[in-house]
Amino acid sequence: MDRGSRGINFMLGALVFNVAPTMFEVAIVAAILTAKCGPGMGALTVATLAGALAEVCTHRGTLALPCWQSALTAAVHKHLVVALALQPR
Repeated sequence: MDRGSRGINFMLGALVFNVAPTMFEVAIVAAILTAKCGPGMGALTVATLAGALAEVCTHRGTLALPCWQSALTAAVHKHLVVALALQPR
C-alpha cells in the first residue's frame, strides 16, 4: 500500500514539476514563433519536439546507443579472452 502511494506521489510530482511546465514553455515558444515568424515556424517547432518525444518514448534514441555499445563491448571482451588464452605464459 505504501509503495503504491509513493509511486503515485512521484508520478504526480513529476507531472506537476516537470511535464506541465515544459509543455507550457513549448506552447509559449510556439506562440511567439508563430506571431513573429508565421504559422509555419510554430508548427515546425511543435512537430520537431513531438518527433523528439516520440523517438525517446519508443526507446530508439535512448537505448540504441547503449545496446550498440554493449554488443561492441561483449565482442571485444570475447576476442580479448580468446587472445589472452592463446598467449604463452
